[in-house]
Amino acid sequence: MANVAASFLEIIAAEGEEDRTARRRGLFRETPRDKLLRWTMGAAYACHPKRIADLPFLLWNMAADVTRGGTTLPSDATTRSPPDTFAGVCRDITPERIIAAARHGFFPWCHIGPLKWWTRRERMVLFLGEQHMAKRLRREMRKTDYRVTFDEAFDDVIKACAEPRKGLPLGLTWITPKIMRLYATLHDLGFAHSF
Repeated sequence: MANVAASFLEIIAAEGEEDRTARRRGLFRETPRDKLLRWTMGAAYACHPKRIADLPFLLWNMAADVTRGGTTLPSDATTRSPPDTFAGVCRDITPERIIAAARHGFFPWCHIGPLKWWTRRERMVLFLGEQHMAKRLRREMRKTDYRVTFDEAFDDVIKACAEPRKGLPLGLTWITPKIMRLYATLHDLGFAHSF
């Protein structure tokens, strides 16, 4: 009897997984128009006067890294400058590799082309226990119809974060369908959260 119950629970879990996968497949997609717009805006971003001087170095280092097979897990040894804190082209990226890289301060990021590993020399650390919430903000939060939730709609939140901002219809995003799928899996594993 216990084996039958366990098998039944496995079937229910598998059906739930199939539904979630199908929902994500529909939600985490990009139309050809959206992809073209992202590539156009990504190229414009790379050619901005503040960044264009680094573009030849980025292209050279990307080509060299791809020729070597890409970077499975970034490290200080793979980090190049210029461009500032580029650490290689992501090879065989998985949620587990994102976690391992994050433990050393690296993250996958790109607007166009293959995902690339990056880091920053200076990072912000936010200690939630030390944060102060002003009285006015508390008062406003009590008056509003909005409510704050955590992890109730991760897929919808990450999709909304990838959408253009109000008033900026040509917004550029690094949150591509591939990133959405990777971080949704990280959410399933308990490492990524929505607020």
